[in-house]
Amino acid sequence: MKRSFIISKDTKLNLGSKGVGIDFGEMGLEYALSSIKIKNDNNFNRKKLSKLNIINNEQETGELNKELNVDTYNKLLKLIVTVHKRGQEIIEWQKINSTEPPYDFSTVGPNEQNAINKYEEFKETFLEKIIKSLAKKKKNRLFNMIQEAKKMDKEIYLQWENLNMLSKKVIEGDIDAYFQVIDEMNSFNELLSYGSEFEVGTNDGSAIEVEFRVKSSNVIPINGPYKNGKPCGERMSKRKYYDLVQEYACSGAIRIARDIMALIPVEKVVVHAVDTVKDDETNENYDITILSVVFDKETFDTLKFDTIDPSLALRNFLCNMKQQKTTGLEPVSRIIYY
Repeated sequence: MKRSFIISKDTKLNLGSKGVGIDFGEMGLEYALSSIKIKNDNNFNRKKLSKLNIINNEQETGELNKELNVDTYNKLLKLIVTVHKRGQEIIEWQKINSTEPPYDFSTVGPNEQNAINKYEEFKETFLEKIIKSLAKKKKNRLFNMIQEAKKMDKEIYLQWENLNMLSKKVIEGDIDAYFQVIDEMNSFNELLSYGSEFEVGTNDGSAIEVEFRVKSSNVIPINGPYKNGKPCGERMSKRKYYDLVQEYACSGAIRIARDIMALIPVEKVVVHAVDTVKDDETNENYDITILSVVFDKETFDTLKFDTIDPSLALRNFLCNMKQQKTTGLEPVSRIIYY
């Protein structure tokens, strides 16, 4: 049976409670990685992501009232079909694993030593010689700083130790380590903000399988833009809607593979995109698989994310997808042998 976990706005993986996950404290794994400055620059633009978060917050509001202003509406339409152009930084686990300890744990740490030096080098000022309480207060503060520095050194060493341990597990293909990295690095936050959800699973350290729950009715603003609480444009045509569903599903699938391959050393990422459709006869909703694709790393690494057409790019991979102009994406079989 394949092991898996769900990623949604309301769920959080909790490996730590089972004694499996490695605890990186309140700041988390992403902070620990950034602190050692080992990740590669992979067209990662923090200013761009900062702007993106603003759009995400507006979209979350839009999910509640479906009343997006014209500017946000147009930005959203552009964002949802270009999610593949943004992605995680590559984590070089081999480099992390070979990183030397920050200091010899059997000796005094650098921050503590610096604090000790300041304490020992303390000299009273003219005023402090007269008012002894001032000197005592300052010396007590310097002494307390030694304890704080000692704690800081311990945390830095523990962070290195935990990263070293995690890197070893990731390199060995440990599935729990894979899941922790994917979860703690908030890999799919942008897609989550649009309303999509995911189930990530595997029994094989060389591949990850993801069920991408598109939820197109949450993602695509079919009602058009609003101004002063009233519609100010035409309702989106079915043809346009179907095209956007396909573009988002394809772009999202590539983004999922891009993030996972940047975070963990797998050779394949398999994405099954699922969406909800309505049966015209019974008027009931049901889920169908609209896309199933196997991304192999060798081919994936040749993609130029800024220039590709996601739908066309999928032709480079083992892929099941079928679209009809009048009905949109049709149900397809999931690829299970890869």
